[in-house]
Amino acid sequence: MQRIAAVVPLTVLAATAWAGPFTADSLVLISGPSPLAACIADNVAGQPGTNFLGSEVEPSVDINPTNPANLVAGYQQDRWSNGGSRSLVASVSFNAGVSWSQVIIPGITLCAGGTAANGGDFHRATDPWVSFAPNGDVYFFSLSLDIEPPAGSPGGNGKNAMFVSKSTDGGLSWSAPVKVAEDLNPRFLNDKNTIIADPGDARFVYAVWDRLQSPMGAVINPENVFGLGFKGPAMLARTADGGQTWEPARSIYDPGANSQTIGNQVVVLPDGTLVDAFNEILGFKNSDKGAKFDFNFS
Repeated sequence: MQRIAAVVPLTVLAATAWAGPFTADSLVLISGPSPLAACIADNVAGQPGTNFLGSEVEPSVDINPTNPANLVAGYQQDRWSNGGSRSLVASVSFNAGVSWSQVIIPGITLCAGGTAANGGDFHRATDPWVSFAPNGDVYFFSLSLDIEPPAGSPGGNGKNAMFVSKSTDGGLSWSAPVKVAEDLNPRFLNDKNTIIADPGDARFVYAVWDRLQSPMGAVINPENVFGLGFKGPAMLARTADGGQTWEPARSIYDPGANSQTIGNQVVVLPDGTLVDAFNEILGFKNSDKGAKFDFNFS
């Protein structure tokens, strides 16, 4: 089996940290053998799809503004063929990317110590996102999910949740995850999450994502298009006290039926204004063979 590993161009990261010339040099391997190889809690053989042990995909990286030699990269560990991975892992460097150590993000899946008691009893995780606050705290945003296909049918999914983890030591250790959203109904999928710590105020952190709703009688497949009647508003959860508490998630933009947002990402402008950038996917019909389309973006 071909192994997919997480690598980063070292000088690009260094150039980003010090705003120097944006050039690429040698790549640095930041991952190693899977730290989840010995896990049996998620029953790989009993799940649908093919698991690729030792694969790492979908990286997210950020640099500590208080210590540019400290970098944290998050990624999926042991990717599944039909959605998600066995869990999420962070690689941490304190020497500007010369060497790295791996840390499992705790409590977000069964292989990361998640249980029914702590709310982390999920088989899979995906969509890692990392963001440093101006005081050096770092936040890790995760989507945890179960894939539960209907009998005789591929795809489908079960419960899913959004978790935020926090580290105050540069990524070496992480808090118990905070669940900022959860859906137990398979018609709903929280997806494509990002998180940004306010660069001007360490108290504020903004987490955004889309919440997909499929029509009655349908089940979402994370890897394929699903039926008409879908919708996917942009969701926001916020902390105003450095992650000690989180406000309830709320919709900040609802595009209506047959339309969804995806790829939501908040940018904080110098004056503190928040801008949420995203793609919007629309579904509409035409009854005069394409002579005139009535676009409704309301």
